Amino acid sequence: LSDIRQVFGQNVNHAESLFNYVKDLDLGGNDNLAGGGGTWLSSVFNNRAYELSSGEVISSVEYGGQALGWSFPNDYLQSLYDQENDKRYTTYYYPLIKYVNNPDKPNFGEPLPESSYDDNFRRHHWSLKKFHDEEKPTDTNDSFKDLIYYRFAETLLLGAEAHWHLSGSDADPKALEYINRIRERAGVPPFTNFTLDTYLEESARELAFEKNRWFLLKRLGLLVERQSEHYRYGSNSTNVVPEPMAPHMVRLPIPQNQIDLMGTFPQNPGY
Repeated sequence: LSDIRQVFGQNVNHAESLFNYVKDLDLGGNDNLAGGGGTWLSSVFNNRAYELSSGEVISSVEYGGQALGWSFPNDYLQSLYDQENDKRYTTYYYPLIKYVNNPDKPNFGEPLPESSYDDNFRRHHWSLKKFHDEEKPTDTNDSFKDLIYYRFAETLLLGAEAHWHLSGSDADPKALEYINRIRERAGVPPFTNFTLDTYLEESARELAFEKNRWFLLKRLGLLVERQSEHYRYGSNSTNVVPEPMAPHMVRLPIPQNQIDLMGTFPQNPGY
């Protein structure tokens, strides 16, 4: 797709998406029937601005309706974007500045005053818009919008990485061609050199919250290093997880019932 606004639009059955989860409320709305159950992804990564004490913001389709506010993009990710020119910054995320949308307030339609925000991330934080569902009722977390599981942009990034590894050259033409196709669509200048850092940062800009960051960093042996370096990124907020990632967390614990079934099989180190 050449228009980045279409990638996560209401209809995600397009040329960019290579593998989708198809959802349909009319086909039963549960995971035992075709169509599957509703998903909360549109709510998990979005804040609950309608809970701000001033009452100036109410639940609306524009701001994603009912939300959970469980996980958010951090300051490090935000720092990677050219906020003036990168189209992804205004397409993949909700605006950080809210407007008063409660018609009962005298400042209706005006930017929300700074004094109305607070430091509770669930009520005010930069939020992901990739899973926004304009058809989701504002009083529920259940969304039946289809979800993209794998898309062509990820193929381009993996292809760029593969050519870079094969050639060992920061100027590999194929690596630069593939990664710059993504940057061109985003409206930002092309790379002239391909390095591990430029690759990881571009992957974060394009694929944030699309389930692949953990696996990419783990595959490259950088999971603990990168998480520990960037998880707080200078923030003093008590909303941020207080400890960096421990080295043993690169492996998840094996459920005890599985160990019991296997007999003497050992638990992963650190658990």
